[in-house]
Amino acid sequence: MISFFRKIRQKLLQENRITRYLIYALGEIILVTIGILIALQINTWNTNRLERIQEQTVLKQLKEEFESNLEQIDLKIALRDNIISSATEVLQYIDSKTEVSKDTLFQKMSPIVMAPTFDPIQNDILQSEKIQLIRNEQLRRVLANWPTYVTELKEQEEEWVKLYNNFTSPYLIEIGLSRDLNLYFYDNPKNLN
Repeated sequence: MISFFRKIRQKLLQENRITRYLIYALGEIILVTIGILIALQINTWNTNRLERIQEQTVLKQLKEEFESNLEQIDLKIALRDNIISSATEVLQYIDSKTEVSKDTLFQKMSPIVMAPTFDPIQNDILQSEKIQLIRNEQLRRVLANWPTYVTELKEQEEEWVKLYNNFTSPYLIEIGLSRDLNLYFYDNPKNLN
């Protein structure tokens, strides 16, 4: 192919047809440019295709991670609801001055010894450049804020644990209920689930 074009060029130069040679050279330049543009377009298409495949992989990993985190947080919410429900019942006993047995009272108070904490699975996708593969801008923004939400939740949990360790637990020890509450806590299967 190259020799064919070389022969045409040489023939035009030998015949002193400069105008035709320039037109031919211009045509050859246009042909090469079109070839380069087609190659670039194919390369861009292939790069985009590979990025979409990577995006799907990243989204699949994130989905699995967040489903696992959601399962964990649902469990923690249920535990906290149990603590709140039990504490509310104890407060109702106090407010209404209802007499209850020691066993009932300890059974209702036992969930307060729990300190359920959320420990999410976090992989390096959110901190890496892979997050840029996600085309959905809103999703990318929410994912970028996820570590902040987790940090805020952990800070709230730490406050709860400090409150329990600094005030509730010492008070329960002081009035002699700590050991019994712990025994009731571990005897109740609902607390251990």
